[in-house]
Amino acid sequence: MSVTPSDEPQQLGASMQRGSVKELDSEEMECLQQLRLTVRVVTSEAEWLEMREQWNELLDDSIYPNIFLSWEWQTVWWRWFGNGRKLMILLVEEGNRFVGAVPLYQSRDGLLGLTWCTSLYFIGYGGPLCSEYLGPIIRNGYLQNVCVAFVNHLFDGLDAWDTIFLEEHALDDPGTVTFVDMLKERVHSVIKQGDPRCYVSLHSTYNEYLSRLSQHNRKRKRDRFRQASKRRGAQLVILGANHIDHWLKVITDLSSKSRSRSGERSPFARTDYAGFHRDVLSALMPAGHAEVSLLLYDCEPAAFLYFLKYQRKYYAYQTGCDEAMLGSPGDVSFQMAFMLAIENNATEFDLLRGSQEYKQAYTDLSRQTQTVFAFRRAGMNYTVRWLIERLLRPAKHRIGRILRWNTQ
Repeated sequence: MSVTPSDEPQQLGASMQRGSVKELDSEEMECLQQLRLTVRVVTSEAEWLEMREQWNELLDDSIYPNIFLSWEWQTVWWRWFGNGRKLMILLVEEGNRFVGAVPLYQSRDGLLGLTWCTSLYFIGYGGPLCSEYLGPIIRNGYLQNVCVAFVNHLFDGLDAWDTIFLEEHALDDPGTVTFVDMLKERVHSVIKQGDPRCYVSLHSTYNEYLSRLSQHNRKRKRDRFRQASKRRGAQLVILGANHIDHWLKVITDLSSKSRSRSGERSPFARTDYAGFHRDVLSALMPAGHAEVSLLLYDCEPAAFLYFLKYQRKYYAYQTGCDEAMLGSPGDVSFQMAFMLAIENNATEFDLLRGSQEYKQAYTDLSRQTQTVFAFRRAGMNYTVRWLIERLLRPAKHRIGRILRWNTQ
């Protein structure tokens, strides 16, 4: 969809008189901006792979930048998990400059070999791993017009979709919230509250961070760190990109040991999961967007923390420790990671999804999320989803609570 600006400036809403120029107000500026925008759909992987510089420049100047929307994360995910799916990226441009992108793929969903709907998902959703905070990428200063362009093109330019699914997007992301609000005006939707994401707000020193914790919690963390340093010779090693295959085995072992009590397997034991992270770390590490820290107790691996970095934000993606080791290696590993982030002038350490109790010991801050199911028409798909989210899931939750109460 493309709209060409008029040759007559007077028709844009600005009152122009000989010898004077009236400054455009905000509504007229938005109108002028909208006329300059074009929307196209990118379905070629080869074309997308050539967009690295423009894509990341857009993300750097976007309203809600995060590492999971970077060209590196998105393209590596597609290489590993895009098979059988059709690329469908909505790209909004102003001249030759990207001002918005909705990284989507098309999938035919069905049951027992029968296709019952065609869905659009955000690239990064699906497979054995979690990509967080997915949504549209929108350049600062273009929020309303780019969202209008996106939604209009979804309905006027694309026919091949029945549903759009957006899993647990952040409610403090103005771009995605605006996009969803505009979408809801034209679709039948089911909204589900997502799990909160705990995050730590960092300040100038680690002691300042500790001062915001309870006295008991603060003392416990200081004691653990002191004992780890004096009795266990705690050292934090930042692993390099040159020996990924070697230390992936180390963190896989630690990840397995941290799950031994629950009987779960380490996700790194999966070939596709480990392969994806090997490739994405190789892509992100040279640019300083990912690190893996290894905590050593008496020169032996005790814990690891795999974190991503983007614009003064750290994201704790995976962690694991040898629970048989004394000295609380998991907690000490996080404390050292916070110190490192503060040294690098980070402002936030996001603990990402998961309601594990240990996260509450670091912060009382959380980011709210919601999941959106958008249906183009009110048909069987909408009815089934409504029944699942409004009746079946709440009933299952209530039954689970009753059963847990009866076993206490």
